[in-house]
Amino acid sequence: MMATAKRSLMAVVAAGVLASLVCPGFAAGQDAVSILGMAWTPKPAPALVISASGPLTFTKAQPEPGVTILEFPEAVLARPMAGVEQPAAGLTRATLAVVDEGDKHWARLRIESDPAARVTVAALPSGVEVRIARAAQAEPVARSGELDDVVAVADSTGVSVQLTGKGPLAGKTFTLDNPPRIVIDLPGVVNRVARRVQPVGAAGVQRVRVAQHATAPEPVVRIAIDLDKALPYHLEPTAHGAVLRLGGAPAAAAPEVVAAAAPVSSRRRRARARPGGAGPRRDDAESAAAGSCQR
Repeated sequence: MMATAKRSLMAVVAAGVLASLVCPGFAAGQDAVSILGMAWTPKPAPALVISASGPLTFTKAQPEPGVTILEFPEAVLARPMAGVEQPAAGLTRATLAVVDEGDKHWARLRIESDPAARVTVAALPSGVEVRIARAAQAEPVARSGELDDVVAVADSTGVSVQLTGKGPLAGKTFTLDNPPRIVIDLPGVVNRVARRVQPVGAAGVQRVRVAQHATAPEPVVRIAIDLDKALPYHLEPTAHGAVLRLGGAPAAAAPEVVAAAAPVSSRRRRARARPGGAGPRRDDAESAAAGSCQR
């Protein structure tokens, strides 16, 4: 919005100066709008700007991939204009020409661009601007789309806030003061969590709050973690969401100790192995008897 406003002011100034020089008839009330110039402007946002003596009415068509045609039925060229090329930005070539059909004359802009790019046109008070977004810009990496649940689990060293979605969740994290809190913004995600506030009251964490921070131009879910004081934190995406860890690393579980079974003597094993449940062998009986006598 700021970029468009700045361009609008530039276009109005240029239109006022050039119109007085090359289009004296415009001030006298001509209906046709004069196109005064065409240039690529890298700042404040990259765009092809068509400046004119007034608002431009246009139609847009894409007859083939990588070709966009803008027709200006109520505009004429103030002078012949050189084409504009900006391959690094996805603009192969842009040319302005006059179309003559009998007693009708109008201006046509032909834009040749990367076939995978998206071409958008926005009206200015005195002209238009054309933006070209490459495939990587026009189609950002798909996000999970929904946040289904948020659960805070406290342990002896800190708190883990588990975010559950349809896939990995990547967001922007930052801190705020007075009171201290950690904020996670998840662009392109819709909030489906029913419980907006989840009390924690452990390890320096007071509560976790979830809300739909924005719905347009793209949805943004905001998660705020209220703290007693500033804590170290780390957000890690998972296969089905993400985990925000606050405080120290989770305590390792103590290894489970399993008592070893007492060894069984070979004689007792042989005694158990006798078939038919028979009693001990003779040498075993004699040993037992000798032990009894000694006692």
